[in-house]
Amino acid sequence: MKAIFTNMIILVAFLNLNAQKGEDISTSDFISDIEWSMSPRYLPVNFTNNTNVVLGYNRFQHKYVDQYVNPNGFMVTLRALTKSSSLLPGIISYTWEISGKDFELSITTNKACLFAGSATVNDVGSDCQTINLFPHTGVYNIKLTATSTSSKKVSIYKKVIHLKDYLIVALGDSFTSGEGNPDVRGISDDEGFCDQIKFSEIVNGITGATFDMQKDAVWLEPLAHRSFYSPSAKIAKMIEDSDPHSTVTFLNFGTSGAKITEGLLKAQHPEWQKSGQIDEAKETIKNRSIDALIMSIGINDLGGEHGGISNLISAAANPTPPEFFKSNEMLEAFKQIDQLATMYTTLDDQIKTKLNPASIFIYEIPINIFRNSANNVVEPCGALSYIDLEDAIIIDRIGYDLNVQEQIAAYKNGWTYLGGIVNAFKGHGYCEKSEIAWYRAASTSCKIQGDINGTIHPNETGHHKIAELSYPLINSALRKLVYEDTNIDNNKGH
Repeated sequence: MKAIFTNMIILVAFLNLNAQKGEDISTSDFISDIEWSMSPRYLPVNFTNNTNVVLGYNRFQHKYVDQYVNPNGFMVTLRALTKSSSLLPGIISYTWEISGKDFELSITTNKACLFAGSATVNDVGSDCQTINLFPHTGVYNIKLTATSTSSKKVSIYKKVIHLKDYLIVALGDSFTSGEGNPDVRGISDDEGFCDQIKFSEIVNGITGATFDMQKDAVWLEPLAHRSFYSPSAKIAKMIEDSDPHSTVTFLNFGTSGAKITEGLLKAQHPEWQKSGQIDEAKETIKNRSIDALIMSIGINDLGGEHGGISNLISAAANPTPPEFFKSNEMLEAFKQIDQLATMYTTLDDQIKTKLNPASIFIYEIPINIFRNSANNVVEPCGALSYIDLEDAIIIDRIGYDLNVQEQIAAYKNGWTYLGGIVNAFKGHGYCEKSEIAWYRAASTSCKIQGDINGTIHPNETGHHKIAELSYPLINSALRKLVYEDTNIDNNKGH
């Protein structure tokens, strides 16, 4: 009796595994397979400064639309594939029976394809019969009865499909937001001025300066300098495109200049942010579960009141005393590096308590701004030429120590450290030729976004390389997730 019971458990487990993979569970005389796909939710973006909602984000209200985050259904295409043989009789009708949790549908049609969605967005062709949306993700049983012209012979084919919508959330600073890479580049009113710009003169003379533009840059969130060129946005798109049987809901809360406390834990800009990014994410997702949380944070917690690598570079570039190695910014940076361990522990507690994501990832920061292809620190150039080699070495060391603290925090808190980025950026430093450098030059930042805030951030190529490096780890973690069939009312999107 015990052996029989054990064998039954093994059989049930095997059937469940096949169901999760969407494998066939029956054969048919006429039908070879039911091909299926989910319509992508992460679509190409084309917008202007006047566009209100872009991929579920209301740019004027500074928040995501609930219908995007918690959809009332999913578009799915089902297509019957017939066996290839000239001897097969013609099929005169298809009866589709679909059942899922709290969902039943039966429809007879002469079409071998069903499209669950609106007829106005039916881009799969006129050979598809339009039906209502699949109301939630999870497991659905498909039974297809094909009736032929040959004495109305009936053949039955069955398949189990599993719809998945991965919720990916990005938190953090300018590295997360996409600083330096607006969605639509602006056009400078005076490119000659931008070519002659000096980082130190602007930062020390008129902090936060902006310059006249013929055409302003366009950002998903202008007040955060948030764009779809960020590495996390690129990763989400790669995951969406990699599998027709799943979709991605991507939410980016990253804001340029964010710190652990004034940014993730508390509001960084109270004039338009009601709370820190963690609470903003919690309010936005409601009952959804986060499958992957990706962040970059810590660099702005170094270097004095304003913090960040830009502030350190400004102090190093300042020609007036004290020298950089004696400056408050440098001393504070090394002091605060020692405090990061405690800050990361606090951050981990807040993330897991309020958001409880399935996986947490943190980026290694490509801090080797002034390193050449031989991996040696070189004297800064161009708009950063006021910085001498000694100060560049100190800044490089601060960045190295930051990444060490991040890696330790990842180990202690069970995060995944997205490494290899510093090594990939070797030979692509700020002072390399423009076609080789993976960092945004001050002159280019001036030209395309009307300020120098994008200086030394990764450019489009840099962000793309970061995404390519990080994608395999994040995608692998997502694909390993095992879902139970859930009710959309309790946990939308899963």
